[in-house]
Amino acid sequence: MFPSEIEDVVSLNPRIMECAAVGVPSKSSGEAIKLFVVKKDQSLTKGEITDFCKQYLTGYKLPKYIEFVDELPKSPVGKVMRRNNNLFGFHSPYKVVRDIYNICLDFYIYLNVIIR
Repeated sequence: MFPSEIEDVVSLNPRIMECAAVGVPSKSSGEAIKLFVVKKDQSLTKGEITDFCKQYLTGYKLPKYIEFVDELPKSPVGKVMRRNNNLFGFHSPYKVVRDIYNICLDFYIYLNVIIR
C-alpha cells in the first residue's frame, strides 16, 4: 500500500484542500493508516471523510485515524514532508539525527532544483 493511493482518493473530495497519509504503529495490525487533512470547508467532519473513503477504498486501505491540521509541512520545493516528526507524532531516540538527515536531504533536493 502506498500513501499516494489514499491521498489521490481523498483529494477527490472537493471539501479537502490537501492531505497526507502516513503509517503509524498499531498493536493489532502492526501498522495503521493515519490521515492528516487540511480542510477547504470547515464544516467537514471525520465521519464524512471516512464515508467518502469507503466508497473508493478497500477495507485495509481505510484510514484508521484522521487528524485535521492547518497546514502540512513542506520542503522548499513544495513537497509534503511525511517524515516531519513534530506534525506526524513519531517518537524515536534517533529523532534529532533523523531531523538533521531530513533537513540535509531537503536542502540537497532544493539545491538540485535551483542549479538545474
